[in-house]
Amino acid sequence: MELTEVVGDPAVKHVVNVLHYLVIHAENKQYYYELKYLRDDRRLMDLLSRALRELDILQRSEDHKQKLAQLTLPNQLDLAKILDYYGRFKERFTATVAAMTMALCEICFKERRKV
Repeated sequence: MELTEVVGDPAVKHVVNVLHYLVIHAENKQYYYELKYLRDDRRLMDLLSRALRELDILQRSEDHKQKLAQLTLPNQLDLAKILDYYGRFKERFTATVAAMTMALCEICFKERRKV
């Protein structure tokens, strides 16, 4: 399996959507920089678990509740796939996910259409 095939995996998209929301919509750039310079799988899982906890906290806020309802959160199988992909591709995978994190999402497209 090539890295280009992995990018289309729904598990990767679910994780990227979570990170994108935190970095772009919640304006927490720390996740982007941690992901960009990540160098081991333990730290990757720590980063993802912190991201999911922060999303849980944001869901209680009225500002984020509606937007977060549109996201599909990663499940345990998705996280296992992410670890497997990281094991295969290492820094190339995290660099790709970091780049995908900065791209537009469905929420961004809807907001731009309103303007």
